[in-house]
Amino acid sequence: MGAWGAAIFSNDTASDVRSDYRDHIGDGLSSEEATSLLEQEYCPDRDDLEQYCPFWLGLAAAQFQVGRLTDRAKNAALEIIQDELDLKIWKESSEIKRRKTALNKLYDQLNGPQKKPVSIKKTYKATCEWPVGSLLSYQLISGKYIVFRVGAILSDKGGEYPEVEVLDWIGGELPREKDVRFSQILRHTISGGGTRLLVFRSSERELPIARLALIRYGNGDELKWSPPIVTHWKDLDTDLNNGYSLK
Repeated sequence: MGAWGAAIFSNDTASDVRSDYRDHIGDGLSSEEATSLLEQEYCPDRDDLEQYCPFWLGLAAAQFQVGRLTDRAKNAALEIIQDELDLKIWKESSEIKRRKTALNKLYDQLNGPQKKPVSIKKTYKATCEWPVGSLLSYQLISGKYIVFRVGAILSDKGGEYPEVEVLDWIGGELPREKDVRFSQILRHTISGGGTRLLVFRSSERELPIARLALIRYGNGDELKWSPPIVTHWKDLDTDLNNGYSLK
């Protein structure tokens, strides 16, 4: 059932619902609007208790935590606890006593005094302005330049992140497209010698914009896939040195 413990949020669905709810609040939605949107996204079905129960229990608990408990989530969660719907899922589990304790605690919280609304910041979402096929120059710590080709773009809840290939070119001046037209793709020397780096960032300031320059804007056509090594912009210089001997 996607659970790793008896706590309310020790469940994939409940944990995901809490995360998505906080994202929606951070984006400026009211608690009622966020609840309605999550119902549309998750489609909780009472006939599927393993999804229905953690959805409403997780949502009600998440709303209580930030002082935004809605009647909709409260009533659904209380009904689940009172009718012991959630315990039907746990009847064969050795953790059922702990689950009862967690449910009783949530029951008291939902029926008790509510805290004042807690401020939730908008979740940072990274963007990638370079379509697949774009060529980018990157200035190393030494001052020399190398060239990345965007091979793919990964999209998830955190935003968009480029998968880049390192071309076999290095120079002392900003390269032009013709300089790398026939350059091969380098393989890194770790994790099986793949050809791509998936570069994450968790804030805008992590992007080394002063060291990046667009050489060619890509056409967006997907290139042959290759399993990437995961890195972050703040760690990129170290990984280029370790994986490609570029510094």
